[in-house]
Amino acid sequence: MVGRRFLPWFIAPLLAVAAPSAAQFVPRDALIPAERAAQSLPPDSAAPTPAETERIAALEQQVRIDQPCNTTWQPELEAPRRALLALYEASYGPDHPATARPLLSLLCHFAYNDKASAEPDSIIARLIAIGRDRGQPLTLHAGLAARTQRLREQGKAVAAVADAEEALRLAREHLGARPAIVASAAASLAAALEGAGRAVDAEPLLHQAAALRQAIPDGDRFELAAAYEALGNNLAAQMRIDDARLWYGRELDIFEAALPGADVGTLTSIILYSQRLFTADPARVDALYRAVLARQEALPGSSDARNWMTLWNLAKSSSLRLDLPNAVFRDDLSEAVAYQRRVIAAVGPGPDNWHERDLARLLGQRADTAPEAERIYRRLLAADPDDIQLVEMLGDTLWMLGRYDEAMPYRQRSIADTRARLGASHRETLRQTYNLGVTLWGVRRPAEARPYYEDVLAGYRAE
Repeated sequence: MVGRRFLPWFIAPLLAVAAPSAAQFVPRDALIPAERAAQSLPPDSAAPTPAETERIAALEQQVRIDQPCNTTWQPELEAPRRALLALYEASYGPDHPATARPLLSLLCHFAYNDKASAEPDSIIARLIAIGRDRGQPLTLHAGLAARTQRLREQGKAVAAVADAEEALRLAREHLGARPAIVASAAASLAAALEGAGRAVDAEPLLHQAAALRQAIPDGDRFELAAAYEALGNNLAAQMRIDDARLWYGRELDIFEAALPGADVGTLTSIILYSQRLFTADPARVDALYRAVLARQEALPGSSDARNWMTLWNLAKSSSLRLDLPNAVFRDDLSEAVAYQRRVIAAVGPGPDNWHERDLARLLGQRADTAPEAERIYRRLLAADPDDIQLVEMLGDTLWMLGRYDEAMPYRQRSIADTRARLGASHRETLRQTYNLGVTLWGVRRPAEARPYYEDVLAGYRAE
């Protein structure tokens, strides 16, 4: 099947790498003065003894409590963080304003580890209670920002809106001298509104966030680029594609301007921040990635292991036709496959084998390479037979190989499972259902295709 439409299957795994954690929403340097002031308030139980004070200082140094969360995520810091919290609770008291400091430190642990744990909910509730009950607006803001993020991650965007609104109000009132923090709070509210299906209401907030970041002297250009991308995504969701491309173009302007003289860290940031743009302007993004790789490979100590993220993104961009505005696979995917093989050789199959999944997805687009994709999918399914994404992709690959009757049970199982999990009217259910109808029609089996088209129509009518 030549010219098959491209789906954004590469994006999800790296979002976890790039996304900020809830514990990072308020920069540490903005909170430290209030935390120090809280330590001078009368304790609820008893002031720390000299020995306890010394122990607190040692533990705070061990967990690097005054450093950003994304530099102190290591799981081995959990035990000293808990010991630190216990000392604060035993001395200042569990609900004392000073205890917010170790609570935020422990929350940092869960931003990167033990993500399935429910404990962050209780930590966040304590932060919000301390903020409200003890007159600590920055603690309250930090707690609300964290709960907003957590609710959004749980798919509860509607519930997150009220918290995000209050967090933005507090940021404007108490952190107005820190426009980057206000911009982050505005963007967080916008994200909650978008998740609640209110993209139009979110747009003004995203304009505000971008304007705030633009006005910061010597501000972080990559955070400004992220603000531009958020605006582009919002406008694209409103089907205002030309307006969206304007903001994506401004984002690319920033990356291209940063390229001359960029060091290793800056080159990595260019790739990290631009990784979701490969369908916005394929030719321009592909040229950017190639220029970054050329710079990286010219630096001392260069290796595929160090440059894997660039190679991974080049596997995406080099798989697309650059002469079309929409995401369509090239006829020849050999270059993209070669980049993806370099990624696997450098860093392995990746968490949950997603590098191998990416390779299999590329191989599965062409009949001559689909047998290797089939072997990969079967091996991965043998290890995880309930992975419905793998079930769907194996079905697609078998279809590419012309083994339609063998493919049908896999594709039908994927649709049935998705419908059971997400509902008959969910867009993912409708996507899979429509795709099967189209492929049946394409092999001249219209009678079998019709029920799937009818299910899609029924799903859209039910919205």
